[in-house]
Amino acid sequence: VLDALQVMMRAAESVSDRSDRRGLFGGLHVVLRDCAQAEEECREIIFGREAAEAAETDEHAEAIERRNKIRAAITHAFEAEPRVWCLPKLA
Repeated sequence: VLDALQVMMRAAESVSDRSDRRGLFGGLHVVLRDCAQAEEECREIIFGREAAEAAETDEHAEAIERRNKIRAAITHAFEAEPRVWCLPKLA
């Protein structure tokens, strides 16, 4: 999910300078289909910052830092906190 959102962050970079990017986009809503978890749990998994100190390898730490940079860009570019909606699997 973060990789897909990174495309939006790159688009934001091309339309404005960083100082003008705060709140460039309105609200971010992520809809997860066939999801049985709680919305808050999914929001934390996607948008919660990870601690690079907990990484077991340098590569893992670099991946955590890359994901946290995407999260920071999302926080900066959207007006409000991202909202996650979990839609249960239909029978």
